[in-house]
Amino acid sequence: MICFQWTILLILGLGIHSEYVFDAKITAMFLDRSVTDTSMGFDFKVFKPATEIAVEKAKKMYPHINFTIHYVGGYNSCSGPEAMPAASAAGMEVLKHGTRAFMGPVCTFLLTTVGRMASHWNIPICTAGGISSNLGDKTIFSTLIRVGYNVETVAVATFKLLQHFQWYHVCLMSDASINMEVYYKEALQHEMFEMKNEFITNIELFDSRSSDFDIAKHLKGCSEVARVFILMTSHPVVTDILTTAYHLGMGNGEFVFLARELVSKNIELGHLQEGYDVNPESQILYSLLVISVQEPKENEYTKFTQEVLKRSKEEFNISYTSKAVNMLVGASHDCVLLYASALNKTISEGQNATNGRNIVQKIVDSVSEGTSGDLYININGDREPNMVLKDFKKETRAFGNVAVYNSVTKVWKGISGASIHWPNRKAPPPDVPLCGFDGLHPNCQQNVSFPSYISVLLGTSSVMLVLAFGALAVYRKLKFEADLNDYWWKINIDDIQPETSTQQSIESVVVSDLTLSVKPKSQFQKCTVEAKSGQNEAMMERDVAVRVQKEHQTSRRVRAYIYRRTSEDHEDGSKSKISFATYKSMKVALNKMKIPQMRLTRHLLLEIREMNVGLNQHL
Repeated sequence: MICFQWTILLILGLGIHSEYVFDAKITAMFLDRSVTDTSMGFDFKVFKPATEIAVEKAKKMYPHINFTIHYVGGYNSCSGPEAMPAASAAGMEVLKHGTRAFMGPVCTFLLTTVGRMASHWNIPICTAGGISSNLGDKTIFSTLIRVGYNVETVAVATFKLLQHFQWYHVCLMSDASINMEVYYKEALQHEMFEMKNEFITNIELFDSRSSDFDIAKHLKGCSEVARVFILMTSHPVVTDILTTAYHLGMGNGEFVFLARELVSKNIELGHLQEGYDVNPESQILYSLLVISVQEPKENEYTKFTQEVLKRSKEEFNISYTSKAVNMLVGASHDCVLLYASALNKTISEGQNATNGRNIVQKIVDSVSEGTSGDLYININGDREPNMVLKDFKKETRAFGNVAVYNSVTKVWKGISGASIHWPNRKAPPPDVPLCGFDGLHPNCQQNVSFPSYISVLLGTSSVMLVLAFGALAVYRKLKFEADLNDYWWKINIDDIQPETSTQQSIESVVVSDLTLSVKPKSQFQKCTVEAKSGQNEAMMERDVAVRVQKEHQTSRRVRAYIYRRTSEDHEDGSKSKISFATYKSMKVALNKMKIPQMRLTRHLLLEIREMNVGLNQHL
């Protein structure tokens, strides 16, 4: 009976438009209309015309439902005391105006409060924001639908990209002063923790607002454990990080920097892009990859953007650029249409149109096409947008798409005709460099090669050194043979001066040199007294006495030998006669030898030469 009555109402509504089966009152909560800054990604003066366009479309699509929208500001900040009026404003909307659905707020802090209240009231709440992973808890936020993006989906896409390129040593450079970056870091850590045996992660936390923020210190810290740096901070800080990285030599193709741009179409990096032609620091842009939400179809989204800007100009007299109509604006527009479609299904099925949880169940686990792109809402009520990977294109001086991430299959796939420009290489840099992160890996030590000119110089020097030693050896050999064959051993008779007294000569030859080297006992005693005293003196005296005694014994044996030689007979019966003379200031003994013929063989010449070399005053 009830279904029959609903059917009659639907027919009447579709036919005459005079009666509505349901009064759908929507409350839209955005920043106060006095706020005109669009740098945060959302502005009332842009969101209002976007949601109005959606309500007009819903009325045309479902004329039997009376869609009305009421805009509530009352707050001009996403955190702190200035954000507190949002909760009370939401309560007033339900009590006074009978709100059936909330659109927004987009701020995570405000959505946490209003989302709890909406769940308690069993009222559906749809938002383009709500990035925190805590908002995914459906035991608390049972009526919440998020159609923008959230850190979990972005973290999964990032994680899959790292696996795609086989980068497992990663450094997270996270700005603790930005809540969004803190949420993103925690979500990515969670994904990597699930693969803790595969990923090695280092975290560099910093506060970009602090005067002690040292970019070079954090970059060097990351380089000790990784070559892939995920930058979790604002675009101006990303610009500063990349500039510092360039001066640290990190633009050589060995390092990869990964950033995100999930709101605007293009990432803006200040002077690195503006002065590309004249600024050498801009070369670091080739080491940067950017993850972004896939852009919707150009024709439809362009029309939507133009219509939003036109209405904003007419109502608020403010001229915005197309940059203001970002992904969040399009997602808010899609929120209204998702609610309208689910509400229509609920009514057509004869269910309670005021039961927010029933309406939410019509939205979850569904795929549709929206102004902001394909809308895949998972079973938890969160949109999983398709992502794109961008790199810097020299031709356009901008970042262009090179790969697409399918949120359903969780796979990155390259775009046909597009390729990533890897600096100084043709493939992605390895997870671990050849020489290791510290440059001391054995592979690096073994593969060290000198410049070719040094190798040639060392080889030439070695050859010349060998030739020099060979030449020296040949020269010494030739000189030795020449000296050996020379008549150096002949003595000029005029150089010999005979002694007059044979006996005196004998004594002088044997004894004189010996006495030169041995001092009298009295002299050694005197030296000993001057040098030392006590027991050392006595020992010195004994040593000298023994030495003198030995020298005199040697002298007597030499004299006896010489006298014995002078008395020997020759074979012919004649007596040997030894005379003494002076030859070149040396005392020598002369003995006439009767040799019929003397053959100077090489062996004999060598012996004579050795005698000449060993000649000194004691021989």
